[in-house]
Order: sequence, then structure tokens, then C-alpha cells
Amino acid sequence: MNVQLTVNPEEVWFEVPYDKAEITLINKGNSSSYKIQADAKGKIALNNIAPGNYSINVSLAISAEEYTKLTGVNRTSIFYLNYALADKALFANEDFNIRLVTSEPIGGFVIKQIYYAGSDTKDAALNRDNFIEIYNNSDEMLYADSLLVVLAYGKPNNKTDEYSLSNNQYDWSKSINMTVSNNANEDYVYAKGIFMIPSDGTGKKYPVESGKSIIIAGSALNHAGSYTDNNGK
Repeated sequence: MNVQLTVNPEEVWFEVPYDKAEITLINKGNSSSYKIQADAKGKIALNNIAPGNYSINVSLAISAEEYTKLTGVNRTSIFYLNYALADKALFANEDFNIRLVTSEPIGGFVIKQIYYAGSDTKDAALNRDNFIEIYNNSDEMLYADSLLVVLAYGKPNNKTDEYSLSNNQYDWSKSINMTVSNNANEDYVYAKGIFMIPSDGTGKKYPVESGKSIIIAGSALNHAGSYTDNNGK
């Protein structure tokens, strides 16, 4: 009898260290408990398990440091993958899969709209009416205090030259005094500007309700109303 641990690749896209999973099977009939080990690919061989009904619990904890190493995404807390089933009938020669799920909160802040091109250069507000709409995509109140918005530094056109990559972006490994060589283009993002929503120290100055948005605007004006120029017209 073989079991295969899996994940949803849309939620967990990196290579999971399945051999670190803690797997416990408890026989519902006699309360016998078994600790099982998976290999690095997530395969479990249940060769010495008597057929019967079992509860199954799987917990896989990935440290913040290892998560950052696996994904390239900085993290400060443990990342958990779990599975629990109260009653599973196990019989010889019956293989099945166990899909681990993350306990991460669903949603968070997402960018809903970006308006950046500006309107007519002569008859309207140029790019003073640009804005970013940030939406609370979770089912709970979130706070925008200290939220960062980064404008990535990239090329505004498709002009290819010796300092360009095949995708027409800058080849940062050729930048003056660059020391990280080939990793310069894949491991880093280069910012043209970084904007931070201020905080009063409480972390709860700017609440955003579930399903609601905040707007970060170049000019915080009511652009749905009439426009007044510098001469008061």
C-alpha cells in the first residue's frame, strides 16, 4: 500500500521537502498509533500497517529561513502544510493520494486598478490624475499602515542595445559597480520609487474593510467633479 503526498501547485509552487512531514496514523479499532516517514518526493510505503479504519494527520512545518531559500520570497514566520482525516479505510494494495493544504490566510491586499497614462496633454490633467486602487481581498479588516508600493525601474520602450536582455529589459549585471554578476537580473528588483503609507505607531490608523478599497493618487482630488485651473476657472 503506497500513499503519495501532494499539494495544489497553484498555491504551493515550490519544491516541498516532503521528508520533513510528521505523519501519524491511529487505528480506530485498537488505538494503535504509527509514525510514518515519507521520502523526499512525498511517497509513503505502508507495508507494516494492518488493514482497518484509521485517522490520518500530516503536519509539515517549513522554517522561515528555508521558505525564503526555496521560494526567494522573504518570510518571518513558519509556513505550515497540513492534512487531517478522521476516518479512512486502509486496505492492502490500495494506493491513494493525500493533498496537503496551507493554513495561510486567504486574500490580503491586491492591486485592483492602475491608471498611469494620463489624459490629454493640452486639454486635461496630464498625469496628475493617475492613481492606484488597493483592494482588501480578504474576509477580515486589514490595515494599510506602512504598506509599501514600489515602482520598478524598467525600460519604457523596446529599444535593444548591448545593455539589454532578450526581453528588452535592462541587463543589470552590466551596471556600474554591480557585484552580484548573473544574479543581478533574477534575484533583485530595481526600484525607481518606493511609497509608504504612513503609520502613527499603532498599526491601525488606516483600516480597510473586507471588500473595500483605498486609493493612492498623484493628486487627491475629486476628478469626477469639475476641474479648476490655476486661474480659478
